[in-house]
Amino acid sequence: MEMRHLRYFVAAAEHLNFSQAARSLGIAQPPLSIQIRNLESEMGTALFARNGRRISLTAAGEVFLSDAKKILSQADLAKQRIQNEAQGRAGSIRIGYTEAGFRSLITKRLRKFLRKHPGVQLLPERVTNESLDSSYGPDAVLMESHAHGIPLETGSLCLAVPPKHRLADRTAAEWADLIGETVLFHPTRTAAERLAEQSLSNANLQVNCREVADGSVFWHASLGLGLGVCSSNARGTLDTALVPVAGIELQTKLVVNPHSRSIALQALVEFLQT
Repeated sequence: MEMRHLRYFVAAAEHLNFSQAARSLGIAQPPLSIQIRNLESEMGTALFARNGRRISLTAAGEVFLSDAKKILSQADLAKQRIQNEAQGRAGSIRIGYTEAGFRSLITKRLRKFLRKHPGVQLLPERVTNESLDSSYGPDAVLMESHAHGIPLETGSLCLAVPPKHRLADRTAAEWADLIGETVLFHPTRTAAERLAEQSLSNANLQVNCREVADGSVFWHASLGLGLGVCSSNARGTLDTALVPVAGIELQTKLVVNPHSRSIALQALVEFLQT
């Protein structure tokens, strides 16, 4: 049994006339009649009662009509899903996020994408720096980066200082202002911290650097035990003031996993680049 047999049968059952059914299918009447006969032979029973040019469904035909319609409906849905997936209108995108999180501007753009692609599902998940290079990681990651990726939102590289620190009231700081200070870093560097380390190295400045436990950098900074490094988009900085470092931007970007097999991801990338 082939799908065309089911379509021929349903058309004949709906028209109760082989000639009209053939016209609706865009084929000649004799081939339709032959295929219906072949279907009945395969089923082992008559599906139509024939009385001259008039036909009607047998009891077996009535039962088979319901099943045939369900099968055709499922086949059409499957075809539509495949086409939607292939064209990026459906499917899922695992989208990771690091310390950048989901900023208001970014979430607004993602909501607009979902309204335009209602068949696509975004699956957010928190990721760490260690997992970013994994081929089994998310399809794309929202992260603060000064390197590759699709720019989404621009911020500044900042120093987190205690409220009464000598730099707290400055509109901007220079790297030279860190001489004599202790700069605090996470054991697993954030994008902001990696950029700060690179910039300090390029400037050939001797600055005291100290690692503290993950999650406690801003506690230490608020107690005056050192200065934290973050972006202007940082949250959870406790009782600290954020002082931008002059002339250094830090962008939140969408970084695509080159190993991703998500077809819908391409639709997201094209949307964000327009």
